[in-house]
Amino acid sequence: MFNKDKFAKLLKEAIGDRTTTVYADIVDVNRTYISKILNKKLLNPPGPEVIKKLASKAYHHITYEDFMVAAGWLPEAYSKTIEHSSHEDRENIAKSEDIKDFNELTYDLPSDAIPIGETTKIPVLRIIRADLPLYADQHIIEYVDVPVEEVKGGEYFYFIVTGDCMTGSRIYPGDRVFVRRQEKVENGEIAIVTVNKEEAKLKRVKFLEEAVILYPDNPKYQPQIYNAQEIRIVGKIVKVEFKP
Repeated sequence: MFNKDKFAKLLKEAIGDRTTTVYADIVDVNRTYISKILNKKLLNPPGPEVIKKLASKAYHHITYEDFMVAAGWLPEAYSKTIEHSSHEDRENIAKSEDIKDFNELTYDLPSDAIPIGETTKIPVLRIIRADLPLYADQHIIEYVDVPVEEVKGGEYFYFIVTGDCMTGSRIYPGDRVFVRRQEKVENGEIAIVTVNKEEAKLKRVKFLEEAVILYPDNPKYQPQIYNAQEIRIVGKIVKVEFKP
């Protein structure tokens, strides 16, 4: 399980007396992403590849394994075994011909452990303006690692919810929605849409012959009807990650 407090503490020690900006440049990890870790704002732990970067220039003897345990990728028992090993034992483990790669090691993982698989980065967007490219710098907060299996066969991104028009579907401000980029959705599906030159909206969509109705899932807002030519569908909501 991801221990945000422990991971943030380890990262602070790893950074030492350097600024976050300097450390981010050295390890080649986005500064905003590092700040989110330090402020315990991440929903999911950094992936193993990011952790390797964070550990590569760490101060105070913070190791890759320390980070992996705090992230929940390795069991606590592994950390304790290493902690009580002598320097000579650690050297022998590292040099062992039986261990060609750290990823080949096996452990008795807890039942709720998530297997480490191949990951890829996708953008997290805070706004989407109709007059700018979808992945314009102004839209993107950060990039996050997701399992490759989750994004096969499509183009995906995250979008941070700002309004309360979809609370009836348990989608609240601050939640993060996982979006498949596509220009068409089925009647009744929740999508991200732009209307003329406005910023994107998160609404339930219903199609008529020559019009489109955008439904909020909140009774204090009214459905809005638009000409089909005014609407552009950006993507379909695949899942919601609730703000902790």
